[in-house]
Amino acid sequence: MRDAVLLHRVYKRIPLYCGAGPESSVLLSASAEAFAHPTEDRAKVLQALNSIVPADYKSEEAEGEFGERIAIITGTCTGSAAAQAAARVKGLVYRMDEDGRAVFMLDKQAAFAGRAARGKGLKLTFKFSSHPFSLETVRREAEGLLGIL
Repeated sequence: MRDAVLLHRVYKRIPLYCGAGPESSVLLSASAEAFAHPTEDRAKVLQALNSIVPADYKSEEAEGEFGERIAIITGTCTGSAAAQAAARVKGLVYRMDEDGRAVFMLDKQAAFAGRAARGKGLKLTFKFSSHPFSLETVRREAEGLLGIL
């Protein structure tokens, strides 16, 4: 376990292993997504996303319910950047889906101010894996890394 963490810190491309033994899980990635409505400054939405998950972000255009143009901004990071994002949201309430992903809903304005707080507007997803895959193993290790479930 100690060697895996050291290699992770040195190379930053090796996934971060959580736990030890034959049933350990891996934090694979952290993804963030937010909508930028026409009344919002896209640069500020991007700054809010980067304050929680440092990643390269892509923007897609979509049509809103009333015909307005909405930007969907998404980004994913791995390695130490994902571990840093996990540290920023540790202790906040999240849900675990059946595929081993921990999903947080965060407040965009708080993220813009550099804080992680529950709310609406910013979706943060941590993807975990284990071998052999066991949702219980992933859930246990996610609780250790992210805090309460």
